Amino acid sequence: MRTKEDLTLRKIGNKYMIVDTLTEEINMVDVYTMNETAALLWKTFNKRNFTQEEMVNVLCNEYEVTQEQATNDVENLIKDWISYGLIYND
Repeated sequence: MRTKEDLTLRKIGNKYMIVDTLTEEINMVDVYTMNETAALLWKTFNKRNFTQEEMVNVLCNEYEVTQEQATNDVENLIKDWISYGLIYND
């Protein structure tokens, strides 16, 4: 998988948002919010190839979660990111 090239993660206050930087104007319809955990994964894997297993490993190393819980969370996150067009699934 790989993140879409023209997307940028921004932190505004305590919120993380992905914005499309392809155009000069930001269309607020195309802003996606993320929690801190999703933002960590985005920052870790942005603009490089990655696998689901790598994402799970990051969660297990960073947080006190089981492999099973991390896998479930990552699977759901990947589905969301693909449906919103944030990543490509090669």
